Amino acid sequence: MPQNVKICAGYSDKISENYNSTQFSLSLEMDCQINGSTREIEDASARLFSLCKQIVNRQKNVSVDNLLSNAHPVEGNGKETPIPSQPAATEPQKPEQPAPASEPQKSEEAISDKQVKYIFGLGRDLGKSGKDVRDLITTRFNKPVDALSKTEASLMIKELKQAA
Repeated sequence: MPQNVKICAGYSDKISENYNSTQFSLSLEMDCQINGSTREIEDASARLFSLCKQIVNRQKNVSVDNLLSNAHPVEGNGKETPIPSQPAATEPQKPEQPAPASEPQKSEEAISDKQVKYIFGLGRDLGKSGKDVRDLITTRFNKPVDALSKTEASLMIKELKQAA
């Protein structure tokens, strides 16, 4: 006699490119009928887990800024509708002036507190003092640690990890 079984699967992937806490996570539930075989449960679980993984991996490739800029508020049917592209401006655009070396570019976020702590922790693990780490950063990037962008901080972290 067939039995009803509820199968739950989840998948989570932490993105550590900039050593921050960005994470994608999904949990799904599915009701299915089995005829007493554990193999049926294993197969259904594998399919559900695979679906979770595919969805999360697709989401990782979608920029949140892109999602927000290409959709308008949800309509009554619960579906988002893309905003039509605006025609390009006919006047020439001025090139962006580079930001001074003491502050990150506008398009880049500033170094996070976690990154600062991690960099100094890695330095300590390598036997370097706080001053040594600050000097290393100033030499490498020509700016103080608090003026680094997240991307620059990530590069520094990679270099310190490779030195370990």
